[in-house]
Amino acid sequence: MKKSVKLTGTFFIASLMILEIFTFMIPTDQLSSSAATYESQPDSKIINESQVIRRFNEIKTIKYDEVNMNCKNKSELFAGYLKSIGATDIYIVTVKHGSGTYSHEFVEWNGHYYDTCSSDTSYEIPMEEYSKKLYKLGFTGISVTSPYQ
Repeated sequence: MKKSVKLTGTFFIASLMILEIFTFMIPTDQLSSSAATYESQPDSKIINESQVIRRFNEIKTIKYDEVNMNCKNKSELFAGYLKSIGATDIYIVTVKHGSGTYSHEFVEWNGHYYDTCSSDTSYEIPMEEYSKKLYKLGFTGISVTSPYQ
């Protein structure tokens, strides 16, 4: 009998904990007894393009350093910023140079490329256009696109 009561109590406490966890997963401004009301809430993560441009330019102006602030570091800074403001479908693209001695990294987001290490215009470039530019610069090796975590 004691074992049954103990198991029932444990199950009850575990159920409350699970309910508590699920309650915290729903934003408080969207808690409602009506599913229709929940689904009609506007998206609270609207991305401010001018702030994205400002942050991109801040990262781009950081002095390049082959060891501590290279294209990989700068790309990850920008991708991390995008993720922090609620952006999704962010990728890091790595393209190997034809010589095989080095590679280049930049960010892909919303079907465009963002290169924080390029000396010219490199914000929201169409993918095909930028790929052609890199090819002319000798980046003819394998290209790997990885989701930013």
